Amino acid sequence: MKHRILNTVSGKYAFGYMIFAIASAAAVIVSFTLLHDVRTTYSSQNEYLFVINKLEQSVTALNENVYTDYVSMSRDQIEQYDALRNECEASLRTARKASSDYYLREAVDLNNTVMTYLEESDELISGIREYLETHSVDNLGELQQQYSEQQRIYSYVVIGFQNAYSARLSFLNEMQDQIENSVMRIVFTAGVILVIAGISAGSYAIRSMHSMKYSFDVLEDGIEAFRKDVRNAPMIELYTADEFEELAEAFNTSQTVIRNQMDTLAENARDKEKLAEMEKENLRIYGKLQKNNLDFLQARINPHFLFNTLNMITAQANIENAEKTAELLETTAEFLRYNLDNISNTVTMQQEFFNLQDYIKIEKTRYGDRFRIETSIDQDVYEQQMPCMVLQPLVENSISHGVGKLISGGWIVIRAFRENSRVIMEVSDNGNGMSEEQIRMMYESLNTSDDYSKHIGIRNIFRRLQLFYNNDVILTLQNQSPGLCIRISVPLCMQKERENRI
Repeated sequence: MKHRILNTVSGKYAFGYMIFAIASAAAVIVSFTLLHDVRTTYSSQNEYLFVINKLEQSVTALNENVYTDYVSMSRDQIEQYDALRNECEASLRTARKASSDYYLREAVDLNNTVMTYLEESDELISGIREYLETHSVDNLGELQQQYSEQQRIYSYVVIGFQNAYSARLSFLNEMQDQIENSVMRIVFTAGVILVIAGISAGSYAIRSMHSMKYSFDVLEDGIEAFRKDVRNAPMIELYTADEFEELAEAFNTSQTVIRNQMDTLAENARDKEKLAEMEKENLRIYGKLQKNNLDFLQARINPHFLFNTLNMITAQANIENAEKTAELLETTAEFLRYNLDNISNTVTMQQEFFNLQDYIKIEKTRYGDRFRIETSIDQDVYEQQMPCMVLQPLVENSISHGVGKLISGGWIVIRAFRENSRVIMEVSDNGNGMSEEQIRMMYESLNTSDDYSKHIGIRNIFRRLQLFYNNDVILTLQNQSPGLCIRISVPLCMQKERENRI
C-alpha cells in the first residue's frame, strides 16, 4: 500500500501531511480520551455529593414527619409517613449504588446508620398506630422511650452526613490536584508529538518539492528539444516511478508515432485515393450482390404447393360436375398469375392480402370445414411495400404443421397492423405448436445457409425480408398452448419512403 501511494505525485506530496495528520489525530484522541476518563471520574464523585444531599433531605423530611406524628397523634398526619419513608428508602438505594464504585468508609457507615434509623422510625410509627387503635395509657411510656431512641439514632445520622461530606470533599480536592497534573502531562506530550510530526512532514515536503522540480525541468528540456528538431530530438530519460515517468514514456511514444507518421504521409495519400476507388467498386458489387440474393431467394419459393393444387383439382373434377371445378381453376389461375408476375417485384400489403384470399379459397376446398381462417388487415398498412409471397407461406406453414392435422375445431388468425413506426404481421393457430427446443432450433436455422434445413420456408421469408428492409426485421415465435404465433416486425415503408430509400 505504501509503495502504491508513493508512486504518484499527489501521494508523494501528501504523504508527509498524512503523517502529520495521523500524529495530530493520535495526540488529540489520546488527550481527549484521558481527559474524558478523568472528567468522568470527577463527575461521578460530584454526582455522589448530590446523592448524599438528596438522601439528607429525605431523612430530614421523614424525621420532621415523625416528630409531628409523635406530638399530634393524628391519623391524618400519620398517613404521610409511608410516602416519605419510601422516598427515603429509594434515596438510600441510590446512595449505596453510587458509593459502590469507590469505597469510602464514611459512606458505608452513613448508609448503615440511615438504615437503622429507618427501622427505629418504623417501630415508633407502628407503636403510634397501635395507640390510636387502643388509646391505652400504658403505651405512652413505651412510645416516649422509642421516640428518644429514634432521635438518638437520628443524631448519629446527622453526624454521618457531616463525615461523608467531609471525606468526599477531601477526596475531590485530591482528585482535582491529580487532574491538573494529568492535564499538564497530556498537553506536554501532545505538543511534543505535534512538533516531531511537523518537522518530519516539513522535511518530507521539501524533499518531494525538489523531486518534482527536477522532473519538471527534465520534461521541459525534452519538449523544447523536440520542438526545435522533431526528427533528431533525444528520448526523455526519467526514472521517478510516478506520473512524471509515465508522462515521459507517453511523450517518447508520441515522438515515435509522429516520426513514423511523417515518414508514411506521402504513401498514405496515394493509398487513400486507391482505397476510395476500391470502396466505390465494392459498394457497387455489394449492391448488385444484394439484388441477386433477393432475386435468388424470391425465385426459390417452394413449388410443392403447385403440384398439390393440380392433383387436388384433378381429384375434384372427377367427383364433381363443372361449377366448383371451374371456380377452383379460376382461383388457382389468379394465384399462379400473381406469383409468376411478381416473383421479383415489390408488392403492397393490399396485393398480398388479395392473393392470400385466393390461397384461402383453394385450401378451404381442400380441407372443407376442418378449420376456419380469420383475417384482419388494417387499412393503415395497405400501401406497405414488401416482397412477394410473405403471408401465404406463413399460412401454409400453419396448415401443414398445425391445424391441417386436426379433424375439426381448428382456426388460423392472420393480422397486419401498424405499431408506431413499424408494421406487424402475425399468423397464429391452435395446432400442435412447437416445443422450446424446436423454437430454439428454428431461431438457429434463421442464420444458417443450410439448404436442407427443415425450416427452409420460414428462413426463406426471413432472409428475403432482411434483404428488402436492410436487416431491420424482428421475427419471434411463441407457443400459445395450444398452437403457435409467428410475429414479424418490419419498418413502415410506404411508396414514397421506398423511393427515398432507393
